[in-house]
Amino acid sequence: MTPLLIVDHPRIQLRFRPLTATRSLAQLKLAYYTIHERWNCIYSNVAVFDTQHPSEACVFVYSHVIPNNQLLESILNLKPGECLVYNTSPIAWHGVYDQNMELFKKIEYQKPLYVLNDPLDLIHHLNTFCIEDFEYLKGHSQAMQLPKFVTVIGNPEHLFIEEGAIVSACYINTQNGPVFISAKAQIMEGAMVRGPFIMGAHAELKMGAKIYGPTAVGSWCKIGGELNQCLFQDFSNKAHDGFLGQSLIGSWCNMGADTNCSNLKNNYSTVKQYRYDTQTFEDTGAQFAGIIMGDHCKTGINTMLNTGTVLGVAAHVYGAGFPPQYIPDFTWYDGKFFQPYIWTKFIETAQRVMERRNKYLNASDSDRLLKIYQNQHA
Repeated sequence: MTPLLIVDHPRIQLRFRPLTATRSLAQLKLAYYTIHERWNCIYSNVAVFDTQHPSEACVFVYSHVIPNNQLLESILNLKPGECLVYNTSPIAWHGVYDQNMELFKKIEYQKPLYVLNDPLDLIHHLNTFCIEDFEYLKGHSQAMQLPKFVTVIGNPEHLFIEEGAIVSACYINTQNGPVFISAKAQIMEGAMVRGPFIMGAHAELKMGAKIYGPTAVGSWCKIGGELNQCLFQDFSNKAHDGFLGQSLIGSWCNMGADTNCSNLKNNYSTVKQYRYDTQTFEDTGAQFAGIIMGDHCKTGINTMLNTGTVLGVAAHVYGAGFPPQYIPDFTWYDGKFFQPYIWTKFIETAQRVMERRNKYLNASDSDRLLKIYQNQHA
């Protein structure tokens, strides 16, 4: 079986920071599954290379390309020296990783395809990703009977509660899209959910939580308050009241009670948001855009985040007023001043946080975080 190697496009990987500062784009969840896991659903011999790349000729595909069976067939049919092109841009090739693409024979891919070019594409396509993941999960999971005192509005076949989940007296609406609740996840009393919605294993919806789809919450996340069109990676908490809309949240983040973000400007104009590849604020063309939060971010209680705010890896925000719309990696902002996050203090906190979930900061992750820290505070 031909091995398929997923690699990051350097510019795209930089554009998706801070989410991709600590992982390959292929390791980002789209809803329930990461891009890598989506490839594994249709092909068993797939690996991710995000730091080192093989020197010999292989079959490569860029991580910002969303897999499907027709695409897989076209990639595996590539001969050495051939490159698959979509909308004039290379997406896959058979050859050496750093070989000049101009030397390849170009084959145009003309079938429907999702390609991620900007972080907000994760929000714009979230409805589709939730529905696709639901359909796959429904055929590969064991359902439990609908618990008592759960009110379902819409087609009950569009609700799938995996065996082992805990679902108390709550309201689930499937009229606009399906809802999948993973094993060992918990929905507490009074929560209200409108699909499409995907909930990972061991995640919790607190009492009275309000979820508007499409939204996807990763494993071990704790969610309270109100979410509208949000994507959470694993192990992040927004456990208390407060609103997040059209937001992308990394792993190991924690939002203090009553953290709120704006997702619509007062003048209803399109939102500008910071992008790492151009190091500027760019007009996203979107009228609704919330926040992007890198791994290990923290906010204090009553934090107010403006429309389109980007918080770098291990950024901390607290204090009165709105912080700037971009907080760099490993930086604290107290409402008035910026200061570097001391590396040893970060490590102490990160280890303490991760140990609560029986996880540990391994040497590889620590080295990667240290490089981010050094690049910011050299």
